[in-house]
Amino acid sequence: MSLDILAAAFGVAFLAAACQSLTAFGFALVMVPLLSLAWEAKPAVVTSTFVGTPPLILLLYEVRSSVEASRVAPMLLGSFLGIAPGVLLLDRIDPAALKVLVASVVIVAALSLFFSPHIRLRQQHLLLSQPDGLPQRRSEGIDQHGRPARGPLRHLL
Repeated sequence: MSLDILAAAFGVAFLAAACQSLTAFGFALVMVPLLSLAWEAKPAVVTSTFVGTPPLILLLYEVRSSVEASRVAPMLLGSFLGIAPGVLLLDRIDPAALKVLVASVVIVAALSLFFSPHIRLRQQHLLLSQPDGLPQRRSEGIDQHGRPARGPLRHLL
């Protein structure tokens, strides 16, 4: 693999991780289509899974106090049950069909987000309100819910 491709892959992974950290989704949504421009789609999918999982473990640690186990358990079970059929399909799908599938999912996801009636823009991107109404910067160690940050990534806030 050439240095240009490796540099581009690094940039794609960086962009995908930034998207994941900012929006809580999108690592594969960014990484797979962009890597598929230079690689076949199947290696792009597998690489995205391999590279995207370790950062999720860190993010999981950060958000653990905000998760309601009763709401997450059915989704977690469904995601585990969906792995086998997905891997089986990935193994058997034609690479060209996989590219079309990836592109279709990206387009549907983007349109769904764009046309969603439940989107509410907030003014809290860099400043968060304290209970007394005074803003406090994320760099002062407050998480996205207005609580003191903790965990290995707290210095990034």
